[in-house]
This record gives sequence, C-alpha cells and structure tokens, in this order.
Amino acid sequence: MDISGGGIVIEVSEDEFIFAGLNFDVQFTPLSDSHYAAEFIAIEEGEFDQESWVRSRRLKRDELVVRFNPIYSIKKVKVFAY
Repeated sequence: MDISGGGIVIEVSEDEFIFAGLNFDVQFTPLSDSHYAAEFIAIEEGEFDQESWVRSRRLKRDELVVRFNPIYSIKKVKVFAY
C-alpha cells in the first residue's frame, strides 16, 4: 500500500522554520541567482503545548535532508546561509 505524503511549512523567522506532515523530504537549495548555500544548524522533533515548543529529541545536524516518515511529526529547523 502506497501512502501519499504532504505537509505544511511555517517560516518563524529568516532562519527558523516549522515543518509538519508525513512522507516528504525537505532540502534547502540556493536560489538560481544567489551565491549563498544553506546548512542546517539544528533539527528538533517535538510538539506544541499551547504556544510553547516542547522538544522530544534533537536530530543530527549534519543531515542534508529533513525526512518525514509515514508517521505524522513536527520538526523545528534552524538554518545558516553562507
């Protein structure tokens, strides 16, 4: 059985994003006219309790892709442009 995927992206600030969903991957690439590249500084899995972020685990920051498995999850990602 093939499960469709999808998600939502919320830009919290210039360098911080919230992703929620299942069965999709996220990768930052430079715009075609940009000389910058982006790298993940922090990747956290967790949930919101009211309006507060509650981290359940910190993922390896050397990942090139933020991956969402077939189980719904929320990830908070901080990036660095260089």
